[in-house]
Parts: sequence; structure tokens; C-alpha cells
Amino acid sequence: MTLREEVEAELGCTKTQPGKIGQRYYAALALGPSAWRKSMKYWAALWLGIVLGAVGAGVMAVFVGLVR
Repeated sequence: MTLREEVEAELGCTKTQPGKIGQRYYAALALGPSAWRKSMKYWAALWLGIVLGAVGAGVMAVFVGLVR
């Protein structure tokens, strides 16, 4: 086994996928999203909640001011 084959086996690049015009190329195995990307939607939801809560509080303050 050559050094190149050893490195490809270690990195998981032994799976071939179809390439351009009938050629095949080596590609790393598909990995799922990182933990950072997975947690981004929760951070985005938190900030969206904070912004919508602030807007709602502002609307309520204006509404209460107009009613009085």
C-alpha cells in the first residue's frame, strides 16, 4: 500500500462518487452538520424571540399610551 492510499484510507476518501462526464473522483465521506451549525437554529430562535418580544412590548406601550 502506497503512502497516498494510506492517507486516503485514513481520511475516508476511498469512496468514489460519479464525477463529470463519466469520470470518477475521490471524495471524503459525507459528514453531518457540526454541533455549531446544529445549535445555530436555537440561537436564531432565541434572538428572534427576543426581538419579537421587544416589538410586542413596544406595541403594547404605544397602545396603552393611546388608550389613556
